[in-house]
Amino acid sequence: MTIRVDPSAPTRDWPRALGPIRQLGNVVPDLDAAVADWLALGVGPWFVMRDVTRRDGRFRGAPCEARMSLAFANSADMQIELIAPLDDVPSAPYEFLRAGRSGLHHIAYWTDRFDDVVADAVDAGWQLLQTSGGRSAYFEFPDGHQPLVEVMELNDRTRWLTDVVREAAREWDGVTEPVRSLAKRPGW
Repeated sequence: MTIRVDPSAPTRDWPRALGPIRQLGNVVPDLDAAVADWLALGVGPWFVMRDVTRRDGRFRGAPCEARMSLAFANSADMQIELIAPLDDVPSAPYEFLRAGRSGLHHIAYWTDRFDDVVADAVDAGWQLLQTSGGRSAYFEFPDGHQPLVEVMELNDRTRWLTDVVREAAREWDGVTEPVRSLAKRPGW
């Protein structure tokens, strides 16, 4: 099999300009089983938020307040996110599971220039799929390939989360408190 990439495709320049991929987002049907699988690989500790309703979101242009449970851990500087939808409200994660898929759902870039980056993506022809009031946006590749691309604003709330998870991973001994509860913060 030969893999072909069109280096002249203008849409490929947009995500590369954002810097390194910061997160791998996985949609899973069973959060606890997925956390256990990642712990078996030595990734942890996991910070879990159960039964979160993402407010002020939009999915394919319609209002979206989907319920889900989330878990976060780091492997070095790469954050792993697990998302388990808890209802049948149309959303990017629910649509992914409904299609019979689980696993890698999106790659994420973090930025402090959220509005500019979202505008640049739309100008480059990327389809805005879902937004949340927490200042994140999922985009579909123009040719429909997976995974999705998420852009998340680095603000006080999100920077706190990314810093806490990354530092815990650096200090973790692989045994102590492998799963930790994460209190819901304003905006979640």
